[in-house]
Amino acid sequence: MEANHIESAPVMHVEIFDTVPRDGAQSLPKENKFPRDSGVKVAIANAIAKLGVSTIEAGFPATDHDGEEVSEVAASVGRTEYSVVPKTIEKGELVALPTRLWTPVITGLSLAKPKDIEETWQAVQGAKHPGIHTFVATSEEHMRAKHSGMSQEQVLEMAIKAIRHARDVGGADTRVEFSCEAASTSDMATLQRFVRSALQEDIDVINLPDTLGAASPIRMARIFSEATKWIIEEGRAGDVMISSHNHNDGERAVQNAISSMHAVIDTARGMHSDMPRFQFEGVAAPGMGERNGNAFLAAYVRDVLTDRHEFNANVDIAIDTTLLKPVAEFVLAEAGLSGDPNTPGVGKATAEHRSGVHSDAILKGGVAIYAAVNPMWLGHPHAGVIEDGDYQGVHGRNNLGATDVYRSELVRRSADIQARIDAMGMEVSNDQLERITVKSNITARAQKRPITDVEIEAFAAEETGEAIVDQIVVGYSDEKTQENTALVILRTPEGEKKGEVPRRGGSISSLIHAANAALNFEGDVDNFRVHPLAEGMDAAATVSFAVKQNGHAVTTAAESESVDEASLHAYIKAANLIDRIAKRYTPGQI
Repeated sequence: MEANHIESAPVMHVEIFDTVPRDGAQSLPKENKFPRDSGVKVAIANAIAKLGVSTIEAGFPATDHDGEEVSEVAASVGRTEYSVVPKTIEKGELVALPTRLWTPVITGLSLAKPKDIEETWQAVQGAKHPGIHTFVATSEEHMRAKHSGMSQEQVLEMAIKAIRHARDVGGADTRVEFSCEAASTSDMATLQRFVRSALQEDIDVINLPDTLGAASPIRMARIFSEATKWIIEEGRAGDVMISSHNHNDGERAVQNAISSMHAVIDTARGMHSDMPRFQFEGVAAPGMGERNGNAFLAAYVRDVLTDRHEFNANVDIAIDTTLLKPVAEFVLAEAGLSGDPNTPGVGKATAEHRSGVHSDAILKGGVAIYAAVNPMWLGHPHAGVIEDGDYQGVHGRNNLGATDVYRSELVRRSADIQARIDAMGMEVSNDQLERITVKSNITARAQKRPITDVEIEAFAAEETGEAIVDQIVVGYSDEKTQENTALVILRTPEGEKKGEVPRRGGSISSLIHAANAALNFEGDVDNFRVHPLAEGMDAAATVSFAVKQNGHAVTTAAESESVDEASLHAYIKAANLIDRIAKRYTPGQI
């Protein structure tokens, strides 16, 4: 297990609450309002549900027209069973978890007024799992402004009556959530009074928002630690969910949610208690919500999954991460907006690289060098895209475009390439090594597989002037002589070398004679062995044999799609190796 994880570690169940159709919709500029009576809210809710979102706040039913739209969402998305394949990250790989089937809760926001609560219930009651979300202000400043003329005692009484009325009209199966508006700027004693009083009622969720986006992760951790203690002391840890709703004014919304998770986990474990479920309230599209928007779902999910080992519990979060980018783009498009390319996780620039030093490293070592998370895991079409820029080097410019090679295991680093070339008995300069590395990893990118040693040797041979096999033809009739021949064409920096000889015996023997003619080389072959990789002599195979010439002897092997090809590659490899050896040693020294 990773650090801080043990087999007996408790599980923190995380549920996602999306507020795009409510907080997002109500904060859009007039020219970008979702068109009414068009089914847009249903389409948006449907897309969000496919992510694996547990609860969708479909609107504010007591406001004009919203009740009808919320009803449409409840009657459609709220009655559909979704099949979601959640994703997680384990040991640097994206892993698909077992499929989960669920129908999301469809909830509506309501002031703590009986009439508004009743209108909310009318709008959501068509859902399989309806919800009513009510709230009051708990900070002194907000209470004075929003509940003018009321004492704190009267505001608390209003809140309790609203919770009871929501349960009465919705019944036992309705999800009742209570929020302490501006909890993060509330006096802690006042907040405790409201939270404990709400916990003594029949509620399902207690929400503690950072309404002003002003709190720090340290403050939010302190609030959630205290609230977790109150939940445990009130005996509600097993059935009440604690919820985090953060605005992003200070660009800390996601980190505030994560620090709150740590506080819940550590407090519950410190008190040896069951762990309350945790709810993240945010938006599936960036910037949705008042001012700088609510916490952004994609950034939150990315950070939780990449930092799973830092939690003192096993985090269970069921989101299909590969849909995060397309869903965000769909929602923005419905509002006539385009996403900021620099949006964390899903922005276009997430996968783009224009710096020469970045592109150079990516070509040599894979996109993972400059990507903490593979962008494809979040819905991008490619792991990386090399684009032109003022400081783009020649290798970057020659290789502009998309690359799906992410993990370093798919590509070879310069040091590894050098080690393989050394093992082949070849010598290359630093410039040649750089070109070989780039060629090797471009091939890995194109083929979506690691480069082979045979390919590395071929690139090195091109750089150093050695011959490599370019074309093989065996057993055809020459148009003029009608004689069966073997043809081998070798490629070198100096140009093409061609060897064509009449067939002598078997095809392998003929190919070796043709190679000798092309190279002006004559070697003796011994200990010929074939190691088939599949059934049949024409199938992919590894061939090895010893080659001798003028006192030098080497044993080489090569793998290819057929025995003929593997044999010729192995023979050319041996001829090149003997040539390299001959330049450094005299007979009898090896």
